[in-house]
Amino acid sequence: MLKRVLTRVKQKYNVSAAETDYQDKWQRTVIELVSAAADYAAAEIEIKRAISLMESFPEWEPVAAEIERL
Repeated sequence: MLKRVLTRVKQKYNVSAAETDYQDKWQRTVIELVSAAADYAAAEIEIKRAISLMESFPEWEPVAAEIERL
């Protein structure tokens, strides 16, 4: 299920997505999304859209989302 969601997010939006923590637990995970764009606003829009898509799946419950600019 997780692999299917990550693949769909990567195909639909200009982001990279990866499971970065808790790989050994089936009921918990940390997913990181990364977007590169000409300006911060465009990257943030892509990330927010990707997060919204991920939150639309009823099979899981998101706990927190953070957006960090580097």
